[in-house]
Parts: sequence; structure tokens; C-alpha cells
Amino acid sequence: MTHYFCLIISHYSKAITKPLNRDINGYGLIAAILLTIALFIGLQFLIGYGISFIFTPVFTQAWFNAIAVTIFILNVLLFFMSPWIIDITQKQYHRIQWLTLADLDVKSPGSVEVIENFCEKYNIFVPRLGWIEDDAPVAFTYGVISNSVRIVVSRGLFECLDDDEIAAIYAYQLGRVRNKSFAVLTYISAPVQIFYYIYVLLNRQS
Repeated sequence: MTHYFCLIISHYSKAITKPLNRDINGYGLIAAILLTIALFIGLQFLIGYGISFIFTPVFTQAWFNAIAVTIFILNVLLFFMSPWIIDITQKQYHRIQWLTLADLDVKSPGSVEVIENFCEKYNIFVPRLGWIEDDAPVAFTYGVISNSVRIVVSRGLFECLDDDEIAAIYAYQLGRVRNKSFAVLTYISAPVQIFYYIYVLLNRQS
């Protein structure tokens, strides 16, 4: 199964070897981001709307205002706290190790070149580089602003791809930093991480 996923990633990485030269900040991406946020907040409002009927048979303007203010405050806090929430949960799940560029250069010199060129071109800080001791090929990016983003990869990814393909994976993740989609995905995934973390804790106790 792992070999099958490696073949998929290898094939996909060859199609994204030049993401640094591609401007993918289009209207379609912006629309998708706004729609995702609207659906996420809309779901929260529906939950609040349902909860209101536990306390009152009539949904009043006061309830609408209370739900709207609560959702606004919670979402602002969630947006800015989501990277640290994922830091905590991922540390528990995968025991993430943080690498320097020098550490990564030993494993994949091509990836270091891609990262340095990207950060110089777009004038951002080098992302924090995470490493997971896992056989499965994994790569993901999270954060809320470009200058504090994390890019995490697994050992399994390095075992099934060559240096150019690994560099392409990093290039793709950096492309997500460039188009800001990583921030929305971080914001959306943080609540899921919290619920899963609670589930894991309860499961361990039982």
C-alpha cells in the first residue's frame, strides 16, 4: 500500500516542479476560500440556532445577536490560535522533530535550494521545518501568516521519492504559502484536531 502511495506522489510531484513561476492567486481560489469560510461559519450559526431552542421556543433578535457575537469572538481566537493547537496535537500524535536547513540539506539538498530561492524571491522567513518518524508518505503545511508557517514531512516520503521529487513536494507546499490557502485549511482543521485529541485522551484512559 505504501508503495502504491509513493507512486502516486511521485507522479504528482512531477507535475508541480515549477510552482514558483506560476501565479495561482486567481479569482477562483479567492472564491473557494471565501465559500469555505462562509460554510464553516454558517455551520456554527446553525449549531447555535439549534442550541437556542433548548432555552427558548422563539428565536429572537437578542439570540441572533448573542450567537453572532459569540461566533465572531470564537472564530477570531480560533484563527490566531489554530497553529498552536495543531502544534500541541501533532506533538502528541507524531512526536514532531524540528529541523534546521542544515539538517534538511543532509537529507535533500534540492529541497533546501527550493526553500531558499522561494523565501528570497517572496521576502518571507524560512518556514519551520517539521519531521515525522512515520513510514507513511506525508506532507502538510499549517500556520496563519506566511512568516510563521510550518511545513511537516515524514520519513516515509523520503524513503519512496528521490531528491528532485521531494523538492517538488516542498515547492508545492511553498506554493500554498504563496496563495494563502494554508491559513484557511489551518483555521478549518483546528477544531477537528481538538475533537480528535479529546477522543484519543478518552480512549487512552479507558
